[in-house]
Amino acid sequence: MDTSIERFGEVSLLQIRGRLDQATAGRLADSLAALVTDSAARGGAIVLDFSGVDYISSMGLRSLMLTRKQAEAGSVDVVITSLSEPVREVFAISRFDTLFRLFDEPLAALAALSSDAAEAYRKEQPVAASAEAAEPGGLGVRFWGTRGSLPTALDSAAFHERIMEVSRRVRATPGESVESLVNALPFHLRGTYGGETSCVEIESAHPEYAVCDMGSGARRLALDCLAKHGPGAPQVYNVFQSHVHWDHIMGFPFFVPAYIPGNIVRIHGCHAELEAAYRGQQSSPCFPVHFDALASTTEFVTLEPDRRYDIGGLTVTPFRQVHSDDSYGYRFERNGYTVVYSTDSEHKLDDHAHLDYIVSNFKDANIVVFDSMYSLADATSLKEDWGHSSNMVAVELCHQANVQELCLFHHEPIYSDAQIDTVLEETRRYEEIARGDARALTVTASYDGLRIAVNAVKAS
Repeated sequence: MDTSIERFGEVSLLQIRGRLDQATAGRLADSLAALVTDSAARGGAIVLDFSGVDYISSMGLRSLMLTRKQAEAGSVDVVITSLSEPVREVFAISRFDTLFRLFDEPLAALAALSSDAAEAYRKEQPVAASAEAAEPGGLGVRFWGTRGSLPTALDSAAFHERIMEVSRRVRATPGESVESLVNALPFHLRGTYGGETSCVEIESAHPEYAVCDMGSGARRLALDCLAKHGPGAPQVYNVFQSHVHWDHIMGFPFFVPAYIPGNIVRIHGCHAELEAAYRGQQSSPCFPVHFDALASTTEFVTLEPDRRYDIGGLTVTPFRQVHSDDSYGYRFERNGYTVVYSTDSEHKLDDHAHLDYIVSNFKDANIVVFDSMYSLADATSLKEDWGHSSNMVAVELCHQANVQELCLFHHEPIYSDAQIDTVLEETRRYEEIARGDARALTVTASYDGLRIAVNAVKAS
């Protein structure tokens, strides 16, 4: 039994393949528990695609029952699609067909949860059906922290106002189900972009982890890793450090795998002071646990910009960016798929050599994760030389580089969820205005917990 996840808006589509019996039910239950937790955190829903399942036993059904209970507790909607005839019979015999909403095909299931998700799925089908798209070994991006500069939390007053606004909208639409009302709310009312600082996982089929930056989001990544593997199963964690400002390393002292013997943590970066910065934040009087107390094997690996490396099943190329004390982006490639992580970089519009250099590193990427912290007005006036960029420059660079998807990142800490929603909509509109003859660019906004699959389409 194996699984894979694709995201369509706020809906996760989990494809399950193989037999669901005593030997595999436990693994399925663990996968579903993690998916429900993730969906509950971001206000999402789940479609279970059974098209690849040829048998399900009572133990397999029990894992679904556990999922149903967890989903109800987390207010997560879970539906099932594409049962084969034998599996459909087992559902009927067990009466599990009364516990879940069943659909004949994924589009119908997605449409029942979200019209936006259904539209996103529909758009991908012509490409996904091609032989090239069926090739295994794609990439994924999982966001554990997406704020810039410092962690920020939703305070009581903002939360109260959100509850009041949701209540007003519910009262204004009597007769609708709670589920449909919630699904119709804008993201800033039914979810949150979160408040953790930069930490992004690059997912692949390789057993070694690849993580960009160790901001405060690294703590949640650590908890997920321990839940997935347990403390007794050593792992290799490859960290790719953009730079060593505090918001990008502050989560490492809380990265639990670093304290467990057997784990290997390799911290890669282009800065000479990489190790000194990590050690310094865990020295007296800044932190009570010294760096030397780490029980894992912790290594620091110096990289050179513009040189290709093979690390953890990925081809990795660092490139220099404009930021105080320098910053480095990373281009990750695997089996023809490309993810670019580019944060904490300023792109001065009169520096054509730099812009050309950035475009060359973004070229034909499936996804570019981009620091869009400021408006263009701020980035070119009072916040000039602060080392960050804007959503408009992001669109223009990605158009020039023939990028497939732009993911806005490193959100301004003073922005509310509603303000980030506005930035996202304005960026999508600017993309339409600026497109011209360029390839259409999908624009998303990262949030803590977002997971994007990059195995549906290769850049062309």
